[in-house]
Amino acid sequence: MNKSFKVKKNSQITVLLPIHNEKKEFLKDSIESLINQSYDNWKCLIIYEGKKKENIVFINKILKKDKRFKLIIPNQKLGLAGSLNLGLSLSDTEYIARFDSDDIMLKDRLKIQLQFLEKNKSISVVGSNLYVINEKNEKIKFRKYPKQGRKLFFYFSYRCGLAHPSTMFRLEAVQKVGMYNPELTGAEDLDLWLRLLKNGFAIYNIQEPLLLYRQNFSRSTNHWSNVYKVRKENSNIFIIFPEKLILLCIKLILLIRKFKIDF
Repeated sequence: MNKSFKVKKNSQITVLLPIHNEKKEFLKDSIESLINQSYDNWKCLIIYEGKKKENIVFINKILKKDKRFKLIIPNQKLGLAGSLNLGLSLSDTEYIARFDSDDIMLKDRLKIQLQFLEKNKSISVVGSNLYVINEKNEKIKFRKYPKQGRKLFFYFSYRCGLAHPSTMFRLEAVQKVGMYNPELTGAEDLDLWLRLLKNGFAIYNIQEPLLLYRQNFSRSTNHWSNVYKVRKENSNIFIIFPEKLILLCIKLILLIRKFKIDF
């Protein structure tokens, strides 16, 4: 990346941070990593659907100290996709950065992604590689994603080619494809990326780690049902045979899970 590139003074990012019931120490590490970013011309919309008193107490302390944060508490349960759509509807910046409340941004994440998008107007979404961390914030794995073009497109045919909490995207592009699907309770990010690809928007992964991603073994019980639904609804993007093979594999996973539950 060209180190001499200057970020425009009027550039601004909205960070979308949905919060449910994370551990307070994880939430604290996440928010501190945002506050300590080398690029500071951002604002953060916290969409809070949690029940932990200690978390809301901590968030209120942050709100008093740092006016870049704004707390939004929905009137009804929205889930992740609905919460993100609410945040998008309240955003007025060109760029949106996704972030999860148990992950940690590396210091230059926002600056590097903003510089990239301002230099590469044809790219609508930029993600990055990442480190997976455990509960003690220890790095346990390096996760690499294809950069762009055919390799990334092929990767998307069988896996999600972007780490959702590492992404920054142009608000206008996501609005044009209808934002997140609020009916999904999983795979909402894959659905959004596939619709963007289907509509000709370009995606790129910066080939350096910009995020510490918290290892999470929990997955919604209907995760694979959502993946199957998303891939079926967004079919005819990839080569037909591999696409059908992937759908068949997911269907087999669903049948195996159903058999185990019934058994």
